[in-house]
Amino acid sequence: MTHDAEAKNYVFFQVNNFGVSWTCRGTVSGDTWTWNGEATRNGKTILLRFTMKWTSKDSFDFKKEVGPNADSMQVMMDGKETRYGSVIVRGTGGTFETFGRIARPNEFRRQVQQQIGSSEAR
Repeated sequence: MTHDAEAKNYVFFQVNNFGVSWTCRGTVSGDTWTWNGEATRNGKTILLRFTMKWTSKDSFDFKKEVGPNADSMQVMMDGKETRYGSVIVRGTGGTFETFGRIARPNEFRRQVQQQIGSSEAR
């Protein structure tokens, strides 16, 4: 993602596992981000709109819409995203265990690494 100062919006480029790519332009109004883009599939233009409305510092509601034009968009997906994630722990024997719904998983990882580092220094 980058900011286009001249156009006064953000630019986002995405490629999925199927090789489908989208380039979208986004604007911010208060607590809502709106992304609009278009792509050509089978010779037809498809519009995409993705809206994120922050509902707290830790979550946002989202809606992904597609359609042939702005007046006939259909909701493909909507829901709530939180700043929770999964942490996968590998044991000394090589087995894996997944712990879900960990708040701020990157911070959790940093603190675990810090504890490991301080215990090795002893």
